[in-house]
Parts: sequence; structure tokens; C-alpha cells
Amino acid sequence: MADLFALGRSLGCVCNFRRLNIVADRIVLGDMCSVTVLGQPIIIINSAKVAFEMLDKKSGIYSDRPVLQMGGELVGWKNTLALLPYGERFRRYRRLFHSLIGNPMLVSRFHSSQETEAQRFLQRLLVKPHDLASQVRRSVTQTVVGRCFG
Repeated sequence: MADLFALGRSLGCVCNFRRLNIVADRIVLGDMCSVTVLGQPIIIINSAKVAFEMLDKKSGIYSDRPVLQMGGELVGWKNTLALLPYGERFRRYRRLFHSLIGNPMLVSRFHSSQETEAQRFLQRLLVKPHDLASQVRRSVTQTVVGRCFG
């Protein structure tokens, strides 16, 4: 909060806010309160018990991902793991994803192809050093296509 007041002073704002004393406010406001700062609501959880209940036990109720209209709905990527809302399908996708690359042993099978592509990338970059963006795109594409299609 101190940084927020310093920001206000540096911008020439006169702030009449009282400094939040979360420990003292807990007596008045309870274990949880909400503050709006620059139009953004901030929830303050001032109890380990309440935090554990909300963030661990009931995370399925309180957590979700934003719906991206362009990327998810219009382009048709709403069923990809990154854009799925929490639920049964998300958990199923995550289990499948974890079974494929969920630990270092499973990821290690990709090392040789990554090293080969890194060497090719550096060789192409030596020939055309001014074309870095194109070379990066080509390397990423070759890595992904090689993994997907063999």
C-alpha cells in the first residue's frame, strides 16, 4: 500500500485515504474484506483457516479462467487445455498431458530432437544472422511438427 500512496504523490494526487492496518481492521471487518484500488477489487484474506478453506478446499468453486472471445470462441480454440474452464474435461486433459510430459523422465525423450534442432537453428543463424525472427519461427515450427507428425 505504501507504494500506491507514493505513486499517487508522484502523480500529484492528493490522497485522503487512511493507511490500511489489516491487523486492526480484522477486528472490525472480520477474516475477509475487499478493497478497490484503481478500479481493481482486491480481496484480503486475513485468516489462515479461511484462506485454506477458500483456496484449497473450494478452489473449484472460486477459481476459473477468463473466457477469451477471440481466441476461444471465434477461432475455435475453446477446447484446448490452456483455455478450458475448470471442470471434468479440464481435469481429464490435464491428466493426459501429465501422463505424456509430467515428469523429467518423460520429458527426457525429447532432448535429442531438441538438441538437433538447436544445432540446425544455430547453423542457419550463422548464414543469415539478420533474420533472427524467421529462424526462430522455423525452428519452433520444425520442433512442433516433428513431435506431432514424426
